[in-house]
Amino acid sequence: MTTEDPEPVQALVRLDLPAGRTRVLAEGRIADFALSPDGRAVALASRAEAIPLGRPELLHMEDDRRRRLIVLDLETGERRSEAPGLDVAPHLLRWSADSGAVLVWARQDGRRWDEGGLASLGDDGVARYDLGTLAPVSSAEIVLSGVRAEWLGRRPVLHAATESGGRRDWHLLSLNAPPLTLTGGLAQPPGRIAAAGDDGLRAFADGALWAMTSTGMRRISPAGLTVREATPFDLNSVRRLKTNEAPRRAWTAAIDADNRLLILDEDRMLALGGAGGAHDRVLALNRRAALVLQPEGLSERLQLHNDDASAVLDEVNQRLADVILTEAQPIPHLDWQGAETTSWLFLPPGPADSIRGLIVGVYPGWADNLARVDPFTMTYSRRPEVYVSAGYAVLSPMIPAGLSAEERGAAYVASVDLAVDAALARFPQLPEDRMVLSGHSFGGYAALEIATRSSRFRSYIASAPYSDLFGVWGEFDAVGRIQPETGMFFRFNQGWSEVGQGSLGAPPWGAPERYAASSPFLRADRISRPVLLLTADLDFAPMSQAERMFSAILRTGGQARLVTYWGETHLIWSPANIRDYYAQVFEWLALTLDPVEGVRPPGPDAPPTSAPSPRTPPL
Repeated sequence: MTTEDPEPVQALVRLDLPAGRTRVLAEGRIADFALSPDGRAVALASRAEAIPLGRPELLHMEDDRRRRLIVLDLETGERRSEAPGLDVAPHLLRWSADSGAVLVWARQDGRRWDEGGLASLGDDGVARYDLGTLAPVSSAEIVLSGVRAEWLGRRPVLHAATESGGRRDWHLLSLNAPPLTLTGGLAQPPGRIAAAGDDGLRAFADGALWAMTSTGMRRISPAGLTVREATPFDLNSVRRLKTNEAPRRAWTAAIDADNRLLILDEDRMLALGGAGGAHDRVLALNRRAALVLQPEGLSERLQLHNDDASAVLDEVNQRLADVILTEAQPIPHLDWQGAETTSWLFLPPGPADSIRGLIVGVYPGWADNLARVDPFTMTYSRRPEVYVSAGYAVLSPMIPAGLSAEERGAAYVASVDLAVDAALARFPQLPEDRMVLSGHSFGGYAALEIATRSSRFRSYIASAPYSDLFGVWGEFDAVGRIQPETGMFFRFNQGWSEVGQGSLGAPPWGAPERYAASSPFLRADRISRPVLLLTADLDFAPMSQAERMFSAILRTGGQARLVTYWGETHLIWSPANIRDYYAQVFEWLALTLDPVEGVRPPGPDAPPTSAPSPRTPPL
């Protein structure tokens, strides 16, 4: 296939199961569709004309075609309405309860996504709503996460701020009147709608369940009862269904302070089963019963809760039920700008002098405090509990995200140092002389940035890393090489570099100094400690990024190891490869942390250098 070959088309088909008949309703590049509540119509978003790259703006993961919206009659197959000239954003395609109109975020051709607006398409055509000064989200967020909106009767509500970067509330919109803020009186407004009833919407905020009506918020849950939303856990659900498709029902599922599962409505509260656990996951529920996954140690129990009792349906890994999982210890400290922040530390059991080393796992903008390990999360990245069980302490430092190319490398080093110093001050038994810095994906990039600036750690582990942002910008991803006719891969790495996590704001020829400042590959001669690089050939973080860093370190006389997993993507999924992945990392920890007679590594204050220096151990 070539980029000039036409993309394959799809068909929207209606199945008549009792009669055993099928009928094709539409053919084309179908992006999304939603069935009306009365089952008589379908809203169909199709990928139409190609969008010139970077016009009006380049966005990470944006579709390369405009999305056109039509409404089809399911009985006749004819078009009931359409929205010509409007480009419809992903993640919002919500029908009103009376099936009269479908709600979307749309822009005029050639305009930016953040210049668009909320609109609905019904039998009378397109209606546009007055946003006043509301600013839902940026263009990048619209593409990645979508605009959050819902119907309140025949008027929409929108999750938005009155100014960029401000607090996001829910606002009731009209066709020709300013928005009305509904959640302004809450201390912490809800981020999503939990349920859509006939008399209003339901949302959780400030430890309570509220009814959202056209006049504001009214508390439903009893005073003195603290509850949070019980969200069904569905890994396969797409983003639109998770954020903009609240179930249409009068009741709502909640979890109270004792982890009981409750069914709440206006005048009734029903507890399903007994007390639950903090990590229980609701898989499915109705008004009188719930299917719940309950962990115990590393075992999981499938339970059916109803208003009478609970029954165990199945259990896996029963022999691991007595495994005690480590709880993360908060490490409060000041960040690199003097503001209060919190990092998290996982300590292994046993005496203080038995800690084999300290692994510092970095990812800009996020610190891991989740010790809970389940079968799904065990299949990606590196979980702290795995290393804790082997005798290592794990520190997850809070380091900043969204920094400029010129400042982020130094900020990463300062942030990690502050978190490590705070952890050492609180837990002096931590082995300051046996520390390894590790990161995955953008965390792998941060690890390499720190490696070019710091000799504090005995070695570094960079998994799926970025190293040379000049190269990232123009690199094809694996899907792009296999299916070049889709064209979307151009927006992936170029968008990531310019407006995504790379945040360089321009192509390489437009800001070469920023690309150079953000590329640890160009400072490989400053790395003075061994580096383990792990990559995969189908990863969207190109394996060439790890390969060129490996080559550069060897060229400068440094020490590095490169491990490539063939047939894997950004996350490792093969059980055999997962075992090997951990084996590679544990071998690396033993090689670089365990003492070797006669070898003294540089002290923690030694500056990075490209000159030969003792490592522990020589590889």
